[in-house]
Amino acid sequence: MTTLSGLTTRLQNQFLDPASLAVPPASYTEAFRSALGQLNAFLATSYILSGLDSDLNTTLPESLLPALLLGAASAVIGCALRGVLVAYDNFQVNPDRLQTQSDRLGKEFQSELVRLRLAQFQ
Repeated sequence: MTTLSGLTTRLQNQFLDPASLAVPPASYTEAFRSALGQLNAFLATSYILSGLDSDLNTTLPESLLPALLLGAASAVIGCALRGVLVAYDNFQVNPDRLQTQSDRLGKEFQSELVRLRLAQFQ
């Protein structure tokens, strides 16, 4: 069964970061909450994810996981960007690169939502 903790680990592993940008665990939770909310609103569904908001079961189909991960990834990279912009550190992180990556992932998420919505009508 797909769970919030499993998806969080998957996302953390996907974006292993050479600059070691610290993204708080709560930000991953909020990223998945936001992405799932957008997915549910766009598709007019009410899927849930085990571990999110005390839900014990997952009703989100496996086929929607790529879209969920895209939306959450965009939010997590946006969080990392905000952290870079407000912190003073010695890391050589290019904020423009993070912004571009976050924007690209957000656009891919929106495109995937449109594709999924159109697939509902077929």
